[in-house]
Amino acid sequence: MGATKDIIVGHNGALPRSDDPALEASVHDALARILTHKQFKDTTRLKRFLTYVVDEALAGRSDRLKGYSIGLEVFDRPEDFDPQADTIVRVQAGQLRRRLDLYYSTDGRSDPLRILLPKGSYVPVFERRQSALPAPSEAEPTDASTPRSADSDAGLEAENVRPGIYVPTFSDLSKEPDSVHFAEGLTAEVINALVQFRYLRIIAGTSRIETRENPALEDIKTRLSADFILTGSVRRQKDLVRVSINLIASKTGEHVMSKIFDRECTPDNLFEIQEEIASYTAASVGAPFGAVNRYNRRLPSGVANNMNGYVALLQFYNMGLTGSGAHAAQMLKSLKEVTETTPMFSSAWAALSLTHAFFIAQAAPNTGYQGHIDEALRCAHKAVTLDRDNSLAFFAEFVAAFHAGDFTTYETSARRALTLNPNDYNLLTYYAITRAVRGEVEVARAYIASARELIATPPEWFFVANAVCDFTEKRFDDILSYTKPLSPSSPVGLILFRIAAAGAVGRVEEVKTLRDTLSTARPNVFEGALETFRIWHPTDSLFDAVKRGWTKAMKS
Repeated sequence: MGATKDIIVGHNGALPRSDDPALEASVHDALARILTHKQFKDTTRLKRFLTYVVDEALAGRSDRLKGYSIGLEVFDRPEDFDPQADTIVRVQAGQLRRRLDLYYSTDGRSDPLRILLPKGSYVPVFERRQSALPAPSEAEPTDASTPRSADSDAGLEAENVRPGIYVPTFSDLSKEPDSVHFAEGLTAEVINALVQFRYLRIIAGTSRIETRENPALEDIKTRLSADFILTGSVRRQKDLVRVSINLIASKTGEHVMSKIFDRECTPDNLFEIQEEIASYTAASVGAPFGAVNRYNRRLPSGVANNMNGYVALLQFYNMGLTGSGAHAAQMLKSLKEVTETTPMFSSAWAALSLTHAFFIAQAAPNTGYQGHIDEALRCAHKAVTLDRDNSLAFFAEFVAAFHAGDFTTYETSARRALTLNPNDYNLLTYYAITRAVRGEVEVARAYIASARELIATPPEWFFVANAVCDFTEKRFDDILSYTKPLSPSSPVGLILFRIAAAGAVGRVEEVKTLRDTLSTARPNVFEGALETFRIWHPTDSLFDAVKRGWTKAMKS
């Protein structure tokens, strides 16, 4: 696996030498601007935190950026400090990320270099921007997802193929002073989180327009080309805050999603609450299994047969990463048609790459493995080349590179994908699996926790990440508790770890029942599950332990 000191810079993904004086100068300039900004006024610890991780990264000591070392060096904890029991580092890291997000969404919007701290890591990412983004106009609504390059998603038949979501400033229903700033800040956080889903168009409202007019749903549909309106309201009373979120289909007025958040709000957790609500809202609305895609999957079958780019993506998301082999084969055919007719559509190439990855990671026995690897890499590279701001493209590249054994590209692309869209729970969970099989259980659990905060009912394949972690820590009974009942459509990974865990604790009768269930529908899964697991590059100790449990169980 690539060393954690690899730092992403610029849109070309280049990795600088640790002694690059130009980079160090740019980073120090960026750090100075942040530390003197009003967002970091009177935040001595956060300034010390950011300075420490930046200095360590530039010195080539990113591998030392762990919760324990930061607790000692930044927060003056004693040598017996336990970062699992004392959560100060994790909590303050969340505060730091939120303040950085606010800085870069306001006065730092045009900074030539950004310092980011991705979720699940204390290693900073330095991102050099190609061009400064203009500040949003107060005179008109802004399409926050306007492509930043002429080729971005240029293969779509029209810009409005992507679903549009109009987000007016959330209403302040409070009598508390300054609560209007909380509502405005929360709106900005939600928009910033939604923009990361590149297959959506986010149309941001402004206070000036909303004061002047209150457009009807049909007006929003026609004038702004918005398919949905995301409204919110904030009601504060002393230390309590209630936030209500509603997603409405502009054509019909149907409430597609509603959510109420009740939180205790203090000056210390203000930013944390905003980030939590924004992240959950964005994931619930825009993620692959989110409200917009669930709503649009109601499209008539006649439309689906036309296989335009967006419908193809909907079918891909509907498949998830655990569909049947027949479903995946149909997706390969459909997505190939899309890339032929719309060759500049980055997301279609990324989806095609990830569909090839299905046959790499989920087929058992695994035939044609190398051919799927080659195609997954080729399609992912095409997706990244077309749009270097597309998190799905980097998601595809990190998956393909991982299974190909190119851990340097895997690490670089994974970091870029996570930076672009930290609210994609599919991305977070797949990355957690790859870290878990490589023996980094603590890191994997952190990403699992981040993903679960964003989705109430995860798909079955999410539990593969838990199974890897639990098997590594010999929590065999835990695996047996949450992996039943399995079905013929269950992921190969869950079947593998369920059987291996049963073998490890001697519960072989359960294996017989499972084999009877699957023997007709998926007889080959027993023949090839272990070989498929090798393609995930597990540590030798993990593979040997799984093989022992599997062999014991299958002999029953």
